[in-house]
Amino acid sequence: MPPPPISPRPTPTRRIPRYVIGSARPIPTAVSVRGGVGGRLDVSQHEISVSRHRSTTDNPPGPVRTCVGCRKRELAAELLRVAAVVDGNGKCAATVDTTGNLPGRGAWLHPDQQCLHAAIRRRAFVRALRITGSPDLSAVIEHVENLSASSPHPARENR
Repeated sequence: MPPPPISPRPTPTRRIPRYVIGSARPIPTAVSVRGGVGGRLDVSQHEISVSRHRSTTDNPPGPVRTCVGCRKRELAAELLRVAAVVDGNGKCAATVDTTGNLPGRGAWLHPDQQCLHAAIRRRAFVRALRITGSPDLSAVIEHVENLSASSPHPARENR
């Protein structure tokens, strides 16, 4: 009597997680365990609302930028935006963007002399604006000096 034919082994199926199918992040889940009938545990898994999962204290009331002088994060409304302006000769000059609509990359700076001098010393404007050569910073220096002379404010210890 011939041996029975060997049946092909079924290929195992793999369960695809839900976050692979529809979104880039995994869906947060919670597992709850309850006592069941006959000493067995009933384990169920349910999704947590994403809005409940996020903390509202992490969201500041506006955009946050980093000062190129002291590297502290601050609200963009409290910082000055410095942008590079190219003149006809190919030279770059950094200018304070008071309106916030100059084109190109911007560097953000606290409006005080300490951060300005630290940024100049570390050549932070060249890196932040991604320009070659040394830009003309006279307009930025003059603007910060005018701000500090017109409105003296106490030194900030928390920086």
